[in-house]
Amino acid sequence: MSKFICLYAALTCIFSAQSWASPPVDPALAKIDDKCVLKGAAAPGRHVFLIKQWHLDGSVDTRTKPPKEASQARNQAAIFGQLDKWVQGGKLAAVIAEGCSGEIAAGSALKFNGWTVADLKAVSGRGDFAAVITSVPMKIEARHGDRIKTLCGDDPALIKENLRAFSDTRGVIGFMTRLDQYKNDTMRAKPYLDGVIKLYKMPEDTRVEQALWKLRSELKVAIKKILESIDKRNESVVAAVKAAPQGEIAVVFGGAHAPGIKAGLEKSNIACTVLVPDGYSDEEKEMIEKLKTFAGKKE
Repeated sequence: MSKFICLYAALTCIFSAQSWASPPVDPALAKIDDKCVLKGAAAPGRHVFLIKQWHLDGSVDTRTKPPKEASQARNQAAIFGQLDKWVQGGKLAAVIAEGCSGEIAAGSALKFNGWTVADLKAVSGRGDFAAVITSVPMKIEARHGDRIKTLCGDDPALIKENLRAFSDTRGVIGFMTRLDQYKNDTMRAKPYLDGVIKLYKMPEDTRVEQALWKLRSELKVAIKKILESIDKRNESVVAAVKAAPQGEIAVVFGGAHAPGIKAGLEKSNIACTVLVPDGYSDEEKEMIEKLKTFAGKKE
């Protein structure tokens, strides 16, 4: 009997995977990069498109000061184009945004790049609306709010924690760069060495090589904090997916989060497809890899 039960379970799993028909991806806008590998039967009625985005910092005002050129423009326009097609075709149940918590609705006070949903709704009929650089999920809400659920998958406290860790990292690297540059020039190295001694309360007779060792140690701590905060934010995304309406769900997040979110979805047996939109750059992931290498570099 147990063999029949096992066979039934296997067939059910295969049927679940084959019977779910996700909407097509426009190859001009994005390409499929990866898919979730599930150990058990996929959670019923739910599939996630994990879309890697490359975006401007949310504090950069693109509403009153639209940039003439932005490296992220193609990526942002491609994401909007694909989501817009899916929503118009009734293929998307929810979209989940980076950088906020809760729900994004018509009266939301949330502001990214100087834009609120109301601001975006006022220009949503423009021919160049796809080119507006701000939160893509907010643009989808502005144009299709009555046809889509727009949610946030982030945690503001964790975002601040992440930004602090990046700030600490930049400060440490600044000291390391100058001390390494002037390690054979005592006079030029002195102000940076004095700064490290004061910041970390080191002995007055600390040498450059000792300061560099301390900085490398601090860099490893800062990088660990960055990675931990990314992991925690990824968990918030998975929780938001579980709370979202059943159906096709689009998660629009920085590409550095993709491996962790994918792993979290797999752990929860939620089917997913990872998309790389046109114009995407892996610069955040590459930066983190460089930081790890920099931290481990020997004298």
